[in-house]
Amino acid sequence: MARLMLKRKAKVIIWDINETKIIETILELSNKGRVFGFKVDVSDVKQIVETSKRVKKLVGVVDVLINNAGIVIGKYFHEHSMVDILKTMKVNAIAPIYGE
Repeated sequence: MARLMLKRKAKVIIWDINETKIIETILELSNKGRVFGFKVDVSDVKQIVETSKRVKKLVGVVDVLINNAGIVIGKYFHEHSMVDILKTMKVNAIAPIYGE
């Protein structure tokens, strides 16, 4: 999707908790257009809000948001701990709401 957006002259902004992967992706795509990366833990609403403000200030208005952050614990539901459930809800359900 990022390649397609860059081909159409869009700026691509990557959020990830893994800074190494951000750098790898930027290096892979930067010859195709403008790519920006921000380290963010999307289970932390405060980081989402702060990074959204940084993006608006450094990059400008975001026209398209593709949210593909998500986690799967990999257990049967009855085996999930409360920590597993809360982390899953924070990343998969709450984070997209705050990605303004």
